[in-house]
Amino acid sequence: MSTLNTLFRERIGIPVHEKITFDSLGPILEKTAKTFPFENLCIIGCNTGAITKENLMNKMLVRNEGGLCYELNSLLYFFLAESGFDVSLCRGVTYNNETQDWTAIGRTHVTILLKHMENTYLIDTGFGGNLPLVPVPLTGETVTSNNGEFRIKKEILF
Repeated sequence: MSTLNTLFRERIGIPVHEKITFDSLGPILEKTAKTFPFENLCIIGCNTGAITKENLMNKMLVRNEGGLCYELNSLLYFFLAESGFDVSLCRGVTYNNETQDWTAIGRTHVTILLKHMENTYLIDTGFGGNLPLVPVPLTGETVTSNNGEFRIKKEILF
């Protein structure tokens, strides 16, 4: 097992030898959300670095810091890939349910797409308190977690 995988498991409280399955992703996402703060302290302090596996490990697994979507989801991406999942990083636009509109700053969000048994799911741990905490299928099916109901809706923006 890699150092990243071991440190990630230690940080969120998963035994090192526990097999990670699709069915265990919900609890893993919830533990990840409760463990890694969504924060921009490095940006405020003008102390940013390149988004590399090594830098993410040092920041979030050694120094026990949090981060923004591109850090949190990238770290989770590496963990899931090393755990045998078919994952890719994806960028997108976020939706503000209160204003019923897409954010004006464009495709600035980074998330994860996971393929499992011929279906694709959105996996996200980098959106503050508005996290699904479970894999969200791209089929439009509504899923429920402790944070509410979530679904993917296809829309053409541009």
